[in-house]
Amino acid sequence: GVYSMVYTKNPGEASPAPGTEKDGSTPSTVAPERKDSSERGAGDMTEEAPAMAGAPEANIDDSSSAGFLNSLSSGTPSNLMAGMGRAKEVVPKIQGSEKEDLKASLPEIEQPTGLETKEQRAKGKDKKEAEALKEGKKPEIKTKSKDRPKERPEEEHEQPGEKPAVDKVQAPEITPKPAGEGTNDDAWLQQARADMKKSLGELPTKDASLRTKSGKRPKVDTTGSADPQQNEANQVASDHTMSEEKTKSDEAGKQDFGEKDIFPEIETEMLSPEVELKSPTPPGLKEVTFPGEIPADVLAAFDEQAKAKMDGDMAPHLQKHETELNKKEAEDKKERDRTDKEIDLKTEETQKAQEAEQHKAQEEVGQQREEWQAENQKIRDRYDEEVKKERDKVDGDITKKIDDTDKKVEDELGKAEKQAAAEKKKVEAAAAAKKREADRKANDRSWWDRVKDAVSSFFEGIKKALNALFDGLRAFVKQVIEAAKKIATTLIDLARDFIIAAIKAFGEVLKALVSVALAAFPALAKRINALIDR
Repeated sequence: GVYSMVYTKNPGEASPAPGTEKDGSTPSTVAPERKDSSERGAGDMTEEAPAMAGAPEANIDDSSSAGFLNSLSSGTPSNLMAGMGRAKEVVPKIQGSEKEDLKASLPEIEQPTGLETKEQRAKGKDKKEAEALKEGKKPEIKTKSKDRPKERPEEEHEQPGEKPAVDKVQAPEITPKPAGEGTNDDAWLQQARADMKKSLGELPTKDASLRTKSGKRPKVDTTGSADPQQNEANQVASDHTMSEEKTKSDEAGKQDFGEKDIFPEIETEMLSPEVELKSPTPPGLKEVTFPGEIPADVLAAFDEQAKAKMDGDMAPHLQKHETELNKKEAEDKKERDRTDKEIDLKTEETQKAQEAEQHKAQEEVGQQREEWQAENQKIRDRYDEEVKKERDKVDGDITKKIDDTDKKVEDELGKAEKQAAAEKKKVEAAAAAKKREADRKANDRSWWDRVKDAVSSFFEGIKKALNALFDGLRAFVKQVIEAAKKIATTLIDLARDFIIAAIKAFGEVLKALVSVALAAFPALAKRINALIDR
């Protein structure tokens, strides 16, 4: 048709618009028969054979559908025809490429987590783990080894003075009685009686220097290992350890347990829609075959004349394509915006819920901290209460033992002193009775007749009897007092041993109470940590 349109016109005539004859009729689609050069007339020989052009190389953009359409519509009609000749090849390729581009353009976002994850937050930060509380070192409770008291009670009861001077009294010197009957012996008897009375009067009936008192009362020796001040020193050491361990436990409860580092613990990934894109339906394109060789001027004329019609025919299709493309992009943006908004909303809701849980956890940790401090104080209070009870008991027991011992010592020594005083009184009364008996005999005349020259022996007998009384008295007093002193010493030693044992027992009680408390602090820490971790 192009060939006919171009080659049937007379030289010099203007070419009609594409698709019309001069009279407006549609041109024949059958090209007139071309004459061979041998058949041309003389006039025909003036026209040279035109330059021939084969099918033009299609100048198309196959990077996208829009590029393809634009390259077709912006080129020449012959380029359109050549391009359409490749449409069946190019269009599926473009559709496949755009499918992949669409798939690649689907939004890919980092997995939302609300709050940042613990791993994200930990980047660049040194995490300090809460330290476990270890059981503290027990105090060194010291008690002195059992030793002897510095001063022992004096058990000997020595008499500082001399015993009564019985032996220093001389027997009376009685002159012999005058012999012979009728001799007046009254004068002699009177003198003899006087001499006897004088000597008897010199004999002592009391032991004035005898000491019936035991002396200063011995006391329980509370020095050295029996010093009750050891209780105070040991309690101070124990209290100091408790204060240190409670402080450590209190400080352990104040450390960071990660309550401000509660964040999602997940491994994030990139998320993209799991959408299966359908392959587009291949367009129903007809086979377009470019005519054979066409003179170049004919092809140029065709391109010039057919351009307007081609543009007019393609304009609505291009507009539709652009409209649909804009619609797709608008809907795509709308959907992306909606999705982004929904993700932001859900992220915000999640973050608020997470922050609420954070706050709740922090409050719970705060409550556990307070409970920790309160339990620490309870442990210390229980320790103080038990120590005070034991200290009051041991101090009371020691004081009571000392008081009881002092009373028993006083009772034993007092009883011995009373026995000694009573015996002294009894012996001195017996001595006085001896003297009275001798004096009574000296007043009896018949006694003098019986004694005759044995007055000296009689007097020595009296002295011997008095010495026996006084010696017996001193021996008795010594025995009684020393026996009481020995009992007192035993009582004092027992009291001292009791005090030493009580001091050691209190030391052991302190160790036990501190051990219980020292074990309680880490156990409490472990229990609270478990609650916090939960």
